[in-house]
Amino acid sequence: MADLTRKQVIQMIAKANEPLNLRGLCATPYNYHKKKGLFFEWYLFLVELNLYRKTDFSFLDLSGTDLSCSSLRYVNLERANLGGARFNQADLIRANLYGADLTGADFTDADLGYANLISSQLEGAILEGANFRRADLSAAKLRGTDLRRVDLSGAILRGTDLRRVNLSGANLRNCDLTRAQIGGANLSGVDLRFANLSDANLSGVDLDSADLSGVIGYKS
Repeated sequence: MADLTRKQVIQMIAKANEPLNLRGLCATPYNYHKKKGLFFEWYLFLVELNLYRKTDFSFLDLSGTDLSCSSLRYVNLERANLGGARFNQADLIRANLYGADLTGADFTDADLGYANLISSQLEGAILEGANFRRADLSAAKLRGTDLRRVDLSGAILRGTDLRRVNLSGANLRNCDLTRAQIGGANLSGVDLRFANLSDANLSGVDLDSADLSGVIGYKS
C-alpha cells in the first residue's frame, strides 16, 4: 500500500463503516526501506533529532485496523486507539506508542525494538514472537498477558504491571524491572541475566530454572 498522510487516514476513518484495512502501509518517513547509503545514514540521524517531520497518527481511532506487514518506523501513534488492531509482522522500530490503547492488539512476529510504549495498555494483546529489544514499557499495563518466548532484552519495564503474566522462556537479559509489579507471574526458564529487579514485587513468582546470573536487587 502507498504512503498515506494523516489527513487521508482521518478521511478514511470518517467514511468507513468497518475497521480499516491498511495492510502493507508504508508510513515510515521518506520510504525508509528504500533508501541506502551514507546520505541515508545522515537522514536517520536527523530523524532522531526530530529535524524531519515524522508521520503523525497520534490520538486517532484506529481500533480494529489491519496494519499487518506495514512499515511504521518512527511513526507517531501517541495515545491512539489501536484496540484489536493487527500488527502481524509489522515494523514498528522506534515508533511512538506512548499512552496508546493496544488492548487485544495482535503483534505476532512484529518488531518493536526501541519503541516508546510508556503508559500503554497492552492487556490481552497477542505478542507471540514479538521483538521488544530495548523498548521502553515503563508503567505499561500488561496484566495477564501471554509473553512466552518474547524478546525483551535490554527493555525498560520500570513500574510496569506484569502481574500474572506468562513470561516462560522469555529473554529479559539486561532488562530494567525496577519497581515492576510481577506478583503471580510465570518466569520459569526466563533469561534474567544482569536484569535489575530493585524494589520489584516478586510475590508468588515462579522462577523455576530461570537464569539469575548477575541480577541486581534480588535475594533468593
